[in-house]
Amino acid sequence: MNTETKKCALCAEMIPIEASTCPYCGAKYDVTIQGYCSQDHRVVTADERGLCPTCGGPLIDIRVESHHLEKPLAAPQPVTPSPTPPVEAAPTAQPVQSESTSKKSWRARLEGSLSLPLVVGLLNLNGLGLGYLYLRKWRRWFGILFVDFLLFLMAAGFNTSKNPPLWAGILGVWLLFQALNGWWRARKLYSFERSHLERHLPFAFYAAVVILVVECVGFFLFRQAGQKAFEAAKTAYEAGDCTTARTYLGDLDTIYRFTLIPELAQAENWSMECNILENASLIAEEGDYDEAIQEYARYLNKYPQSGLVPIAQEGASGAYQAWATKLREEGAYEEALLKYEALASSYPNTQAGTQVNTWIAETYMGWATKYKEEGEYATAIEKIDELLHDFPDTPSGVNGKDLASEIYAEWADQLLQAEDYGEAFRKYEVIVSEYPNTPAASKFDAVLNDLIETGTEALADGRHCQAVMIFEALYAGGYLPEAESSIDLADTLFNCGQEEFAAEKYDEAIAHFEALITNYPDSPLVGQAEAALVDARVAQMKVAGTGELPPPLESGWTTPGTSAVVISNDSPERLEFLFSGPDSKSFIMEPCETCINYMFSPIFCPEKGPSMTVSVVPGTYQVVVRAIDDSSITPWSGTWELADGRQYFNCFFIVTRLQ
Repeated sequence: MNTETKKCALCAEMIPIEASTCPYCGAKYDVTIQGYCSQDHRVVTADERGLCPTCGGPLIDIRVESHHLEKPLAAPQPVTPSPTPPVEAAPTAQPVQSESTSKKSWRARLEGSLSLPLVVGLLNLNGLGLGYLYLRKWRRWFGILFVDFLLFLMAAGFNTSKNPPLWAGILGVWLLFQALNGWWRARKLYSFERSHLERHLPFAFYAAVVILVVECVGFFLFRQAGQKAFEAAKTAYEAGDCTTARTYLGDLDTIYRFTLIPELAQAENWSMECNILENASLIAEEGDYDEAIQEYARYLNKYPQSGLVPIAQEGASGAYQAWATKLREEGAYEEALLKYEALASSYPNTQAGTQVNTWIAETYMGWATKYKEEGEYATAIEKIDELLHDFPDTPSGVNGKDLASEIYAEWADQLLQAEDYGEAFRKYEVIVSEYPNTPAASKFDAVLNDLIETGTEALADGRHCQAVMIFEALYAGGYLPEAESSIDLADTLFNCGQEEFAAEKYDEAIAHFEALITNYPDSPLVGQAEAALVDARVAQMKVAGTGELPPPLESGWTTPGTSAVVISNDSPERLEFLFSGPDSKSFIMEPCETCINYMFSPIFCPEKGPSMTVSVVPGTYQVVVRAIDDSSITPWSGTWELADGRQYFNCFFIVTRLQ
């Protein structure tokens, strides 16, 4: 039995919805009852009892349509009062019944206004094609699901974050198409198809509404979660914490990719930035510093305005610093300096950039120490000089003076062992003058005293050359005490020169003979030194290579006990003659002013130039003649046998041969 009511159009009393006549005013209604019986017979009847005319069973799932037909011809007759109190005619619960009935009437009106196209459209509006499922259009429903899947793949492949409004529009158009197509498909159904589908319209309607509400609320919460993830990623990104940021950015790129929030594109850029930075950091940790620096540079070129630029700069400078440190540990100091210079020029404002001068100074310090240990003292001093000149205020620059003095001291000790006393003193002079407050400078007096003692012992023991070298160095540096400044080294110089001459050390012998002649002109050894000097020079020139000098021609007689040689200089050059033998001597002849160089040797001696007669003790002489002012002229040398009491003649001219 249907309990729904309706309000009478004339008397406004509430009467049963299936009533065809108002019991209060007699108003008439056209009532049609539609529904199904328990045997699933479709019934359309005006029987207020609501029974199936076929099987007599009660109707279920009924729909009642009631339309007012006409007004009553006479005023309604009041109900005859009964002896009982009039309360029975107007029950006191009437207002409550009216309110409940009104609520049921609202729901009935809502459900009564439903139509199959509307409900199908609402079911399709959720995007799952449920309207087609309700219509039992299986192929169309599967088609909708397939298109949904294709759209999902397209959205995932083309990345909705790059253009959220576009994909929101595509989704909206697709949902609207489904709704309109479902509405249109439902309208095209035949009446016998629609009649059975309309039995569950209210349920389908409520289901569609619930699904839409759940989808809308779920999508709203989904977007809110995506927005929160973005805010968390933004906070971590701005703090430079890419590790934390990437956790949220990864969620935005996967879980929340379809939230369609406009910030997804920005999040994708941040993710790419963090990927580059973390990749560069990992490469640097693996020791591939060159690749890491290039990766940081790629980031800086691609994102010059990014908020993570300082972090990238710090990472690149750190890679340079680590690379240079590794090279220093391997002893590749020059390459390490190149990395430090690149760091200083490219990233001067980074933390590493502010400390690079200290590291460069340490590199020079280590480089100098390496050369010192290898005994390459000159190169070590070069590196220390660069350190002290360019980075004097660094800790290494302050300590560099001590290291420099140590290098000079070791260098001087090595020179002392090699008996190069003069050069050793020069190293100590540098220590005393430039690094006076270093430990090495304080040791100089002890070294000096030891050297004086060694020189004195050498004099006493006849170690002439060692004594000469020591005291020459002491004299030159002004370090010889006054008590010993008058030491006569003439004999020592002569003997040292003789020892060196015998050992064929002609350059050293010449130097010592010349020192004796120059420094001790009053020494009785000067004459011997001059002769020995000639012998040494002749031997030196013969070793260097000379032309052949033929013996002179006998030209007459001279005083017995002597030999005489008449020499004519027929060349335009000054000539020096060196006679090394029993009476070693040297002399110089002036050039011939009118003589020339010959292309071919003349048949006879021209005898146009100055001449000189040289008297010597008879014997065998090694003779060398050289042009003093033209080193391109090859000296001549030869052996002359000069007999007692004989006179000889020789003239000298220059023959120029074409090369």
